[in-house]
Amino acid sequence: MAISKKLPSENQGEKLIKEKEVLDLINKGGKTPFSNKKEGKPIVGFNLRLPRELFNEVDKCRLKNYGVSSSKHNWIINAIIEKIDREK
Repeated sequence: MAISKKLPSENQGEKLIKEKEVLDLINKGGKTPFSNKKEGKPIVGFNLRLPRELFNEVDKCRLKNYGVSSSKHNWIINAIIEKIDREK
């Protein structure tokens, strides 16, 4: 039995148009929905690497002081603010 090329159907033309619309949208580009500014204040992101023991101590203090699990992020922000206030 011989194998032949499939003839284009009517729906295939519509599919090509949809693919072109999708590619046009992708190629158009755009901005991400995330903004680096919150309430007009610029936010700076950075990575923080901690020794495992210190990381575990942060967790213990965080759970002991708040009882309810507060995020590590918020706990570290509050610790930084407290340290800055003491230094002033």
